Amino acid sequence: MWRFLFTTGTASTVLGLLLAVTLTYSQGGERLTELRVCSVGTVTTECTYLADGIDDQVQWQDAIDHCALTGCTIWATDGVYSISWPIDLKSGVAIRGQSPMSTLFRLAPRTNKPIFSTTSSTDLMGVELRDFRADGNRAENPDDVFDPIFGYPDILQLSNNRHVDFVGLLVDNVWLYNGRHGGLAGEMRDAVLSRVQSIDNLDNGIYISGSYNIQVSDYMSIGNHSYGVAVKNGSEQVRINGFYISGTETDAGVSILDSDIISVSAGVITDTEKCVTANQSIRVLVDGVQCNAIRDYGVLLVNVQMFSVTDSRFSRSGNPAADYVGILVNAASDEGVIDGNTFEGPPSQAWRFDGVKRLVVGDNFVSQP
Repeated sequence: MWRFLFTTGTASTVLGLLLAVTLTYSQGGERLTELRVCSVGTVTTECTYLADGIDDQVQWQDAIDHCALTGCTIWATDGVYSISWPIDLKSGVAIRGQSPMSTLFRLAPRTNKPIFSTTSSTDLMGVELRDFRADGNRAENPDDVFDPIFGYPDILQLSNNRHVDFVGLLVDNVWLYNGRHGGLAGEMRDAVLSRVQSIDNLDNGIYISGSYNIQVSDYMSIGNHSYGVAVKNGSEQVRINGFYISGTETDAGVSILDSDIISVSAGVITDTEKCVTANQSIRVLVDGVQCNAIRDYGVLLVNVQMFSVTDSRFSRSGNPAADYVGILVNAASDEGVIDGNTFEGPPSQAWRFDGVKRLVVGDNFVSQP
């Protein structure tokens, strides 16, 4: 029966909470309808702010500060915005581009800072980012430069780094390219990350840290060097579903550490060392995941109290030389379910367990050599 604990919270529930947060915030004053920031060279009379192609975060910060007084939508025109200092997001602000193909925020050379961040010392509510591309411009931002404030920055550094309340984040149809990290959702609650693409970043595609009630859906991660998605540091109720994760240098498609009620479902992970790893966590569900071209383990669980791996497919297809283990549970676990899975290749071992107190192994299919 414990498996049903993973159904707590849905995408519609999170979206409803975000809507409630936005409406509550907008009641604080007369809500502006919209502002418009135009890229350099834009020919129109409808610009509230006109960027000049140099330090464009200045116009963006002015627009956000204006919008945050009552909350509104800031539209970005087609074009390129050059960013040399992080744009500080504030409550009630929605930033919308035209599309990820045509609206681009690019980090200026030798900047080594986030493009968007949350450094405010006040509570944050109802922030939205939609329909644009953010390029970390790694070719002109050396990997060995460490910023004393931001460290090795994420492209989107959306974290409660001032220990204030951060409720209600929506990131939709945003592409994150060529950074040291893709995006960080840290110490927040009630967030939706939908249709996000994180490609060719040096570390994680998305890093969720110390957060509660987070939905990641329709997500694509290609070529990120550590993890497609990392969930760590006491996060709870994180749902990752409907995803595609690939990368020959990616250590694991999804990595979970010190977290609880984490579900990974209905996605594809291919050409990685491991598909899903979890360590020192309480409840982890893997369901309906297709793991292709495995080079090490399909699912690796270490010190996970309760786990379920169901209706998933494991294969070394595309990597015929691989000698993989489908599911490895190492160190003590209280309860586990393995059911409805297919292991192709065949694996060197379909599953191996060490110290599981109660284990239910249902109908699984293991191909023969």
